[in-house]
Amino acid sequence: MDCEYHGVCCEGQIQEACCEQGSFEPIEQISLTEKIYHESDALQGELVLDLDGEGRQSAIEDWSKWRKLFRQRKSRACAIIEEAHGNRGMGIDSDDSCRPAVRAKNGRLPEMKLPQFSGRVLEFTTFWAQFEANIHNRSDLDAATKFTYLIS
Repeated sequence: MDCEYHGVCCEGQIQEACCEQGSFEPIEQISLTEKIYHESDALQGELVLDLDGEGRQSAIEDWSKWRKLFRQRKSRACAIIEEAHGNRGMGIDSDDSCRPAVRAKNGRLPEMKLPQFSGRVLEFTTFWAQFEANIHNRSDLDAATKFTYLIS
């Protein structure tokens, strides 16, 4: 059996489960794992907001590594499932758990040069207009990510 780091992806087990007639257990497990991942991601976002300076940056970098690892392992598991099913329908909904995660990059926020709000009330409308145009109106970012940009 070919188990990888922390048992996140056991290719042999996935292939074996996929070969069983009508077995959709691996798909259900991926879906459940993805749900837990998204819940953990939200909690991590809240945790990062409570940290300052170097601690915040370290937490962001560590979580970024785990996000990337999760996406890689999920992608590999989905490829194994699709291969085992011969690229035919796997009996799952269109919003299947083998779609790419919402965050397509490595999980780190790309650096954007946004103006810092100086605290002067008269400058807020200019600051907010730029923030809205660059961050707030983007549908690919969740609320926690937008907030992280706002406070950084």
